[in-house]
Amino acid sequence: MKNRVLLRLIGLLCVVPMMVHADRGHCDRDCDQKLDALSKTLFRVGETAQLVETSLGQYQESCCESCADILRSTLRAPQCTCEATPITGSISIDTSGSYCLAQDITGVIITDPGIQVVIDLKGHTVNGSVALSDHGYVHNGTITGGLTLGSYSRAELVKIGGLLRGVGSNSQNVFVGDSVFTYPEPTSFAVSDFVSLTLDHCTLALEGELLPSIFNVQNVVNLMVRDSYVLGDLQIDVSTFRLLETLSMYDSHITGKLSVHPESSLSALTVWDSAVNDFSLDLTTTLGSPAVMLHGLTSTHIGFSAPEDQRHLNTRILIDECNGGRFTFQRVSNIRCQNTIAHASAEGIYTAFAPVHLESCQNGVFQDVMATNTLLDIMSGDPGFYIANSKNILFKNCFSVAEMGTGYSIPFASTNINFDGCVAKGCWTGFWAQTGTSGSVINCIADGCGSTGFSNADGAATSIVYARNIACFNVANYSTPTAIAPYYDANYTTTAGSWRNMNL
Repeated sequence: MKNRVLLRLIGLLCVVPMMVHADRGHCDRDCDQKLDALSKTLFRVGETAQLVETSLGQYQESCCESCADILRSTLRAPQCTCEATPITGSISIDTSGSYCLAQDITGVIITDPGIQVVIDLKGHTVNGSVALSDHGYVHNGTITGGLTLGSYSRAELVKIGGLLRGVGSNSQNVFVGDSVFTYPEPTSFAVSDFVSLTLDHCTLALEGELLPSIFNVQNVVNLMVRDSYVLGDLQIDVSTFRLLETLSMYDSHITGKLSVHPESSLSALTVWDSAVNDFSLDLTTTLGSPAVMLHGLTSTHIGFSAPEDQRHLNTRILIDECNGGRFTFQRVSNIRCQNTIAHASAEGIYTAFAPVHLESCQNGVFQDVMATNTLLDIMSGDPGFYIANSKNILFKNCFSVAEMGTGYSIPFASTNINFDGCVAKGCWTGFWAQTGTSGSVINCIADGCGSTGFSNADGAATSIVYARNIACFNVANYSTPTAIAPYYDANYTTTAGSWRNMNL
């Protein structure tokens, strides 16, 4: 600080001759006034420098008493500059303060209840475990065993070789940042017993091997994962202790599966700008009205499922700007999927299914969704959009490519399925509906279809209406069977109307 002040003084003094020279030819009084103003400025700079130096000295004196409070109130806590008490072996700490690891040790470090400590591992290793009570802080080293953190505790720049857990399932507002979790076994319990926990810039991996593993999270109520990496599967609430209420994941990458199996307590799940090899949310035992938002998620598969015997009527699902190999919705409701791409190809892990699959769903809007199925197996005939036993679904401005299947297929009777402004491009069949299906098709196009553009099951009566502004281009037939004229079908007149404004 003193050096900077001196530099400023030297710089200002260098300006003085130029000021005096510039004023030559003017009255001495003006020159004296400028010199007087300059001297006052220099005096104020000196006073400010002295004040800052005094404040720093006072902070240094009280550092050991206030460092824990400072750490709790900042995202990136500064290291305490006070002299710390060295740790040379196993210890049970009964006095609050600042500690440091003087060497590698074998044993445990434990703090008594109510004791607040800052522990700097100094790059050393604890061949054992560490357990901190509330308001603790540990950083800069390796812990080969487990790490236990009380409420309002933090761990940063730590390599953890065992279970990360809270104290008595009650730890809240715990932060772990810039740390690595390494485990000796392919299947491990990674995290347990927290009311609220944030993992920021963390990595979960198998010790010593670049092999996928399974990392289980249990008995955590509120979990946030930011800018983190998981080499393997991350399973949440797979055990009997299912307490998850909120899960938030941002800018993270999971090389395996992200599987969430919450109990009835789930209220909100958010995944934002992340990459997951396979995402699945099992709502079998979830009641209430869970809200799910996926934005900018890239995955080979994104799936939602509810109980086999009934629809989950109160789910709220928003999918925006996602990119997946396949989207499956089974017995869920209130779906909004928009600005999204689904692509099934031989290179993916799902090679025999529709990119967008709805089964026993209700109340949904799919807008600006593109589903492409480039599989070349004509025997499978997999569609782009598959809708079965569903109701009240609108497809608006969607685009489907199914080279050997149907662009929009309704193989099982559904209710009020509507298509507006949709395109079937290069499909075997453009639009196809099973007998008993109701709804409408307007402002839609079938282009380059190998079999038919718009059809129903074997020409049988169906209450879906190919209502208006229907266009077919480069299509072999326009309806089945071929004996029925492409521009008119008596069955449609008796059910809901006739073909109108059809462009052949």
